[in-house]
Amino acid sequence: ILGVGTDGPEFYWDHSPRSSCYEYVAWDLVGIPEMARPLYNTWIKKHSELPQNAWASGQWDDGNPMHEGMWQTRVTQWDAQGQTLWALTEHYLLTGDRKWITDNYEIIKRGGDWIIRMIDVEKKAIGDPNKPEYGLLIPGGNEPPIGGPHSYYNNGFALLGLKRCALAARIAGKTDDAAKFDAAASDLKKALDRAIKSTFVRFNDFAGTIPPSVEESKWAVERADGKGPIYVNTDFAGALIWPCEALE
Repeated sequence: ILGVGTDGPEFYWDHSPRSSCYEYVAWDLVGIPEMARPLYNTWIKKHSELPQNAWASGQWDDGNPMHEGMWQTRVTQWDAQGQTLWALTEHYLLTGDRKWITDNYEIIKRGGDWIIRMIDVEKKAIGDPNKPEYGLLIPGGNEPPIGGPHSYYNNGFALLGLKRCALAARIAGKTDDAAKFDAAASDLKKALDRAIKSTFVRFNDFAGTIPPSVEESKWAVERADGKGPIYVNTDFAGALIWPCEALE
């Protein structure tokens, strides 16, 4: 059985994994996994196996290394990748269905491999390991105020996705894959920590802010200098704490 969820008539009339993941997890949290399972079963189908509408459904499988393994409906909203991997593995954690997660491990692995590939692509594009964005995902775009090209929100979810791929690999008995994803997660966490520290803006002895992205550090400084109102981005900051666990 296949199904998709939409994000409500007041926002989207179509399916978007970056928002629907919370709805799918909610079915599991309230103890109705039979409602969640058909929705997850759409995500674990390959793009070519599903009928398509205005937005892409399923995991991309067009042979292009920039797309293979990607879950994407809206271009450059890379947070969807980590969110999807989080939700798929959360379904296992809340149901205990080891067979389901093991049977679908290769789809999850493809999703994690996409994150690793895109980080490598961006490292080559940046070149200089001393730049704060080195080691982060390829530039993305999100609705304001989530963040600019090298968004901490996108990378926080990429980190969560890699950690969940390692979990799935251990469940499936793929020890080499688990080690690979653990190492990739560790590298991304170090890159994310370095970027955040280099762009952190202190307002005074008691307060400061992490800008939404590497590129928006100047935006935060301008407001700290009194040139505009300080905007607190609760979507971005809250997600880095939960579910990403990207900040200690």
